[in-house]
Parts: sequence; structure tokens; C-alpha cells
Amino acid sequence: MAWHDLEIDQVLSQIGSSLQGLSRSEARVRLRQILRQNFQARLRQRLFNPPNLGLAAIAILTGLNHSSSLDLGASLTLILVNIAQAWLKDQKIHQLRRADQTRLYGKSVQVYRDQQWWQISSRELVVGDLVCLGSGDRLDLDLRVIACSDQLEVNQRGLGGTLRATKQPQPVALDLPPLAHTNMIYAGAAVSQGQVTAVVVHRPLWRSPLEIAIKRLQPYYFWAGATALVSGILLGEGLTWSIAIALSLYPHGWLTQAQLTQLLANQNLAKFEILLKLPVEMLARISLLCLILPQPPRLAPPDSPGLSIQAIVPGDQIQAAQTKIPLYSYSNSPLERIRLWQIQGQTVAAFSDQPEHLPLLHQSDLAITTKTAAANLTAASSLVLPKNNLNLIAIALLTGRSAWHRMHQVVWFQSFSLTGLVAIAWLGQFSVGQILWYGYLVIPGISWTLWQESGNYSLMALPVSHFRHLFPRRSSLLAAIAATIFPCLLLYLSLLPPYLILISFSTSLLLYSLGISHQNPRLGLVILLILLSLWPQIPWSNISLTQGLLAITLGSVPFWVQLFTRTKYQL
Repeated sequence: MAWHDLEIDQVLSQIGSSLQGLSRSEARVRLRQILRQNFQARLRQRLFNPPNLGLAAIAILTGLNHSSSLDLGASLTLILVNIAQAWLKDQKIHQLRRADQTRLYGKSVQVYRDQQWWQISSRELVVGDLVCLGSGDRLDLDLRVIACSDQLEVNQRGLGGTLRATKQPQPVALDLPPLAHTNMIYAGAAVSQGQVTAVVVHRPLWRSPLEIAIKRLQPYYFWAGATALVSGILLGEGLTWSIAIALSLYPHGWLTQAQLTQLLANQNLAKFEILLKLPVEMLARISLLCLILPQPPRLAPPDSPGLSIQAIVPGDQIQAAQTKIPLYSYSNSPLERIRLWQIQGQTVAAFSDQPEHLPLLHQSDLAITTKTAAANLTAASSLVLPKNNLNLIAIALLTGRSAWHRMHQVVWFQSFSLTGLVAIAWLGQFSVGQILWYGYLVIPGISWTLWQESGNYSLMALPVSHFRHLFPRRSSLLAAIAATIFPCLLLYLSLLPPYLILISFSTSLLLYSLGISHQNPRLGLVILLILLSLWPQIPWSNISLTQGLLAITLGSVPFWVQLFTRTKYQL
């Protein structure tokens, strides 16, 4: 709905509200309806998603054909595992999101109901509510401005806009981009100056840059799965086997994992009392930190392309300064200096706790201050520290990089591992149970250990380009190709039986995960060994020592390919 193009009386009519607001009884009815719709949507999403539907189809086809009972048991078990896993993740996300919303959007907001103002929780707001916001207030709802002070300014930096967007209640043109709608305050934007009365028009499903990046990848996996399904049927592999192959390529759980990654990162920042008003992964894209200080900082600049540190200080402090950090004077056009860095392609974060530096913070891409600073500084800043401690900035930037890097590990480890599994299963004629076992338990189990890794300061050495997309680095790509080609070549030449190729591929997965990790995922090794030892179709007694060593040695090839092709600033 184009709320920005309508007069306010038309907007209120469309959403069933008025200038007198809603009654408390009507608001309760609407809130119950929202909760019911959300529950039904989550239930449909968790029960009737593509993996569960595919597994149900495999179970039905296996039962009708009276084929392997092991395949039937595997598919039914995995349906229950998926449902239980989704329920546990939903509970965790709900718990973390409530704490996050309380921290970011405040515990209460002013709302006009039954012709008087009330203080209620922001979670109880519904479409049609009239709310009053002041400096520093923000909501996770879309608002249409009804009335506002003359100098109303909104911080839209978290949405990709500016720090000082002016708002007014009059309708605007239909063809303008969303952030140019001067009569709308979109979810996540914060009032940085003035006061506004607005009506709630929408409860949006907002996605962060990390979730958007994953959504952009999903069509590729959909078409890969569809191609594998059709190819398997045409080549006579059978419908059940083809569905199992297609399901293995489906990126199940990535969006949920991305949400958990961000919420856990926000929880980590909250432990240090750091308030972030942006999606946490946007911190990963900061390439230059500008410190605006009354005296030169005593810091050593990092020896890496990951982050550059500059400082703006009083001119009389520069000559006597004993620091290797580049220094610039207040009196030498600092605003133009920040603009020049941005023209050069840098993403600039600026720190200050002095009110006279507010224009410099407005110009930067990420404004940082302390919670003891003036109210206009904290309202305009996207990152608020509990005290003037520069180490907290490093913690925040590392948290952002760690969040993006964790999902990068998961996405590409699963992508290349499942691609290799499909190729090997096709040539080795693996059963449906084997495909599901690896595609749903072994590979996700190892990737889970990678996702569990905490932030490491070596991430600060990586170039910012690493955190702008989810595409692989050269060493990871070459290793993944090797992990796919070598087992397929062995199968094609019949040098090893299929079950030994499976062990070789398992070795490749384990060592590949070690190669892209900056810690030792011991839990992944335990999971892999347990699953392999329980797998009944591998004739362990028939494997000679020579064959086992050959399989493991060939499985280690991708690890050595990655090790010798990585560059200085790759993990």
C-alpha cells in the first residue's frame, strides 16, 4: 500500500482507525489476531517446508514400493528431527528477539487509546495505533506522520539512508524511493531531533543485509535441485533417489541460522553494554576508523588491509605527538577530509563525545559516541558505548565481522560439500539412506561446529571486501573443486570401491572444515566419526590397512590444495 501518497484521513480510513485512535478493546482484538496469524504462519513454515514435504514423499514412495526399510526409517526420523530442530530454534530466536527489542526500542511507548495517552510495551502496538515519539525513540513498525515539530529529523542510516532525514506530514510523490518518503518513518529508523505523532500502518518483515544475501543465493540452489531431480528421473535413477538428491541441495535452515547469528551477536554486545542501532553485520564493512579526540591516541595502527585508523586532533597537538597513526587538524577542513575518504571508497566510522563534532558524525557512515555524551549525539549515533574506551570499538567491529564470517563458513562449506556429495552419489550409486544421512546429518553437523566458532582477532586482518558478499575465496573454491573431482575420478576409474570413496569424501569434509576454520572444530570430528561408525552399510571388516590409508590420503588432497593457495590475509 502506498501510504505516503494518501492524505492522512484516507490512511486512517484504510486501516480502520481515526484521529481519536483505537479503543483498548479493539487493540486487544487486533493483537490477538496478529499473534494467531504469526503462530499459523510459523506452523506452516515449520511443518510444510520443502525438506519435510520431500522427506514425506520419499517415505510414501518407499512404503508403497516396499523397498528399503532403512530408507523409510531415515526419512521419517529426519522429519521428526527437522520439526524438533525448528521448534528449538524458534524458541531461542523468540527469546533473544524479545530481549533485543526491549534493548533497542525501549520498554514502553506513548500510545493514544480511549482518547487519552497511555504508556505500553512497544510489543503491544497494532496497526491503527497513534503513537508519540521523541528524540532517541525508535520502533520496529512502519509509521505515517500525522503531525510533527518544525525541525523533525530521523536517523535512517540503519536502513541505508542518511543520519538527518527531514520529515513532514504532507503527501509525497508516488514514484520516489522509500527512504525519500518524507511523511513515513520506516521500521528501525530513530528520531534524532524533534517530536512526532504518527499512526502505525504496517508491521513489516524486515530483513538484514545478511539475510538478503542468503535470499539472493536461494534461487540458484532451487534450480540446481530442480535440475538434479529432472536429470535423475530422465537417467532412470528413480523418483525416490532423485528427490533425495534434490533435497540434499536445498539450503535448509540458513535464514533461521542467520537470524540466530545476528541475535547472538547483539547479545554479545549487550554484555559489554554496547548499544547498536544497525544490523550487526554492517559493522563488518567499516574500513576506516576516524577518532576525533582532544589529544592524539596512544594506539598502534593495525598491520593489515582490514582496518585503517586515522585521528583528527587539535593542530597544536600534532607536532609533539608520538604515534604512528596519521593525524589531521581540526582547523584543516575535517569535514572535507571525511568526504574525501568516502570518495576513495572507504566506509568511515567516526568517534567523538563532544557536541561540536556532531556535523562530522553526521557525515560519517557510522557515528559512534558514549552514552554520557549530549542527547543530540546519542540520538544521532548508531553505536553507543558505555564509556570512553576505544577497546570497545574494536570489540564491536570484531563482533560484526565474526557474525558475517560465521554464516560465510556455513553457506560455502555446505554448498561445496553437498555438491561433492551429489556427484559422488551419482557415480557411486549410493542409496537414499546414505544420501540423506550425509546431506542432513554429517555435513550440517560439521558446519554447525564452524558456526559455533567465536570471534578471532585474525578476522580484523581480512579485507573489507570479504564481508560484502558470500562468495568464496580462491583457496576455498579450488579446495572444493578438488574435493569433488578426486573422488569422482577414483569412482570412474574403479580404483576404490564406493564405500571407501565415501570414507575418502568424509576425510575431505573434515580436513576442508579444518582448512577454512581459525579454530579446531573437535566437535565436528566427533560427530563425523560417530556417524561413520554407526553407518551399517560400510563393511569395516573388508577394509584393508592399505585401502584405508589410500582413501584417507586421497581425501586429504583438498586440504593441501587450500593450504598452498591461500594468500597472506586469508584464514
